[in-house]
Amino acid sequence: MNIFEKVSYDKDANACYISVKKDNVEISEPVKPWLIVDKNKKWEIIWLEILSANKHMSLIEKLLLSQEKIESCVLS
Repeated sequence: MNIFEKVSYDKDANACYISVKKDNVEISEPVKPWLIVDKNKKWEIIWLEILSANKHMSLIEKLLLSQEKIESCVLS
């Protein structure tokens, strides 16, 4: 199962932030209009920013409950 450093929700921004592991962000890559993936120097995903979170609860639940790799959940 995926273990996350931190999961938070900003009610005003309607955004969910998921920290995968502590590291410095090297690049922020918009993967979809509502999904920003932050990666480190090794191009590993370290943060996920899910905008319009209320519209993407199924993805958020899948990420938090899944035993799949993060990449397969967000890049498919």
